[in-house]
Amino acid sequence: MLEVRFRAPRLRVLVVLVSAVLAWASIATVASAVADKTFSATVGPDPLVAGASYAVFPRPPVVLVLTNTSTQAQLGSADVTVPAGLTATSVSASTGDAGLNGSVIELRNLDLPPGSDVDVLVSTQVECGADNVTYPWLFRVKQANDFNGTPGNDLTGTNPTSTGTGHCQLSFSGQPADSEKAPAVITGKIYDETGPPVSVTITDADGTLPVGWWTGSVSLAIGDAPAAGVLDGTTSSSVTNGVATFAPTISVSGTGYSLVATAAPTADTPSVGTNTAGLESDNFNIVDDADVCQSPGASCHASANGPKTVVDVTASAGGAAGDLVILSLNDPSVSVQCGTYEASSDVILYDVTDSTGSGSSNRSKSATLKLLAQFVTKSASKYQVCYDDGSGPKLLQTCSNKVAPPCVVSKALDKLKNLVIVVSSPAGDPKLNF
Repeated sequence: MLEVRFRAPRLRVLVVLVSAVLAWASIATVASAVADKTFSATVGPDPLVAGASYAVFPRPPVVLVLTNTSTQAQLGSADVTVPAGLTATSVSASTGDAGLNGSVIELRNLDLPPGSDVDVLVSTQVECGADNVTYPWLFRVKQANDFNGTPGNDLTGTNPTSTGTGHCQLSFSGQPADSEKAPAVITGKIYDETGPPVSVTITDADGTLPVGWWTGSVSLAIGDAPAAGVLDGTTSSSVTNGVATFAPTISVSGTGYSLVATAAPTADTPSVGTNTAGLESDNFNIVDDADVCQSPGASCHASANGPKTVVDVTASAGGAAGDLVILSLNDPSVSVQCGTYEASSDVILYDVTDSTGSGSSNRSKSATLKLLAQFVTKSASKYQVCYDDGSGPKLLQTCSNKVAPPCVVSKALDKLKNLVIVVSSPAGDPKLNF
């Protein structure tokens, strides 16, 4: 009897202890299941270039990789908030459904079991002023495919970040080139006033690709100013598809002008942050050519005495701009008397480099005339030479079997782009009256 009385209480104690152990084991299992609802996320590439568009070649979309790192829970849906400073334009996912609602990427029906992931492609535009900026992506992840359920159904994880670098830049995509002052419409092609326009492109921080979504304007001013020229014409332009075009003019001729472009991005837009320091163009020249050799009447006469030669130049007023090779001679004694002819404001270096024959010789004479490259504004074939035989100035024809002196032997640009014209005068002409 004593044995029975003592064994029963011991058995009851044992049962109580076993129940307590089972209860604690159950609580630990629930806690483990709650803690196991996790995800991980990555984003690339990094860093992101300021002003760049990540959508197609050569910069494919930004890639978000969302992984279910749980051992038990499903990953069904997520909302991803795009960081301020980045603009998402479209999204797609390797599984499930992806949509864009403002700045939120909505991922639904993912059905991701533990250990699986989804790739999300985000076409993205990066703001212009992203130097040393970080962009945090905010993830809210749920078990349910339709993004429903209490916060207890959320998966937890660490949000990834992107970094940005650089600023949008300016680039002269159409450099100004030498031009003729009539007035000087500066284009991007020498010898041709109808050539491509001066243009400035807004590029990303790498300076390679235009920023097609950029808004604002670009203005031009004179940089290097060899003369007191006034910039006129189209000198400010709105940017379209990343490019601003211009049709500037300069009122006074000179050698070594440049233009300075300055950007003015639209306030409170991603374009703010563009490098607004003035960008200087290549140097170019404005040449003041003359009107010549078309109609008789007013006469233009220039003369110069060199150590061994006497050169006289005669032409009439009127005609198309830029046809007369000789404006003035590189000699201090040069004089120009033109009546109604408007003399050039330039001193063009025009060299007589070779002269043969003298006095009243019956032999023909020739002279090599050179116009330095910095003053050449068109092709050699467009230049004309005048000759005065005493009855008035005439345009010279090209020498041939049927054309006797005075005539033009040759016209060409040399290797240094100087204009070289060889002329032949008639026998007995001592003054080379070209």
